[in-house]
This record gives sequence, structure tokens and C-alpha cells, in this order.
Amino acid sequence: PIHSHAPMNATEKTDLNAKNEHILIHCMAGVGRSGTYAIILLLALGYPSEEAYKRVKKIGSGPETKKQKDLIDWCEGELQSRQKMRI
Repeated sequence: PIHSHAPMNATEKTDLNAKNEHILIHCMAGVGRSGTYAIILLLALGYPSEEAYKRVKKIGSGPETKKQKDLIDWCEGELQSRQKMRI
């Protein structure tokens, strides 16, 4: 388990993806912040943006504010930049 306020390291993320395990992400209401983090995690695991949004929306969550959407966009840009640097 990843305890509250503890960041997930790359090994833990890779292990989750490789094992096809389920994880629970939850904030106070389980909508905006949880959905934002879930989308960012899916992007970090290699899911395309549209698929990440679709999966999170399907379970009733997602970003609620412009700042949350901006954070997702920023993270997606950072992830794409890092991917290009590896090539």
C-alpha cells in the first residue's frame, strides 16, 4: 500500500502496471483530486490521454476545476518531453 502523503516511486508504478493490479485513490469526496491524480497516474503508466480520461470518467471521477485540468495538461507535457528525451 501507498500511505497517505507518500509519493509512489517508479518501481511501484511499474509493478502495478506489470501485475495488472487494482489501486484505490481517494480524497475527501473522491472526485476532483482523486480523478486528477488517477488520470496523471494512467498517463505515467503509458495510457493515451483520451483513454485515461475515459477510464476515470467511467467510474464517476475526473478533474473538477481548471487548475486540475491545467495540472493534468502540464504533467502530460512533462511526460511527453521526458519520453522524447529517451529516444
